[in-house]
Amino acid sequence: SVRALLIGLTQPWVIENVVSARRHMRPTLLLHGGMFGLGVHRPRLFESNILVPFIDAPACIDPVGVYGDHPQQHFSHRNGGMYLDADGTRQYKSQSPFRRARTIEEAREVMGIDWMTWNEIKEAIPPAYTEWVGRQLIRALTPPTAP
Repeated sequence: SVRALLIGLTQPWVIENVVSARRHMRPTLLLHGGMFGLGVHRPRLFESNILVPFIDAPACIDPVGVYGDHPQQHFSHRNGGMYLDADGTRQYKSQSPFRRARTIEEAREVMGIDWMTWNEIKEAIPPAYTEWVGRQLIRALTPPTAP
């Protein structure tokens, strides 16, 4: 795997993945939209061989999910599963505390991206995450200056 190749390198490297991939990596950082003032629910794990500082920031208030085949006009449910109770009413084992983006425009706003289609944005990492991680790599590669 790419991770196995990176582990032996001395140059700084970073791997990003979804939270459910935790068992395949040794994450050193979790980033989410609230850390950057974004209204998106987009937690992502990062593993790196450099020291990455912790960001202490509040979670989003009423975060919006950007995923699925299309925007959605109502609340969605996580993968907890659905079952029918005794009277045949649908019940969900775990409801999502957030709703999906209602429009592509809303998805673009909460992600901090103004140019992508739905199929692109639902797979994207917010540029604020990438910029922050890039700054950490630059910091690690910049030799200290003499006082």
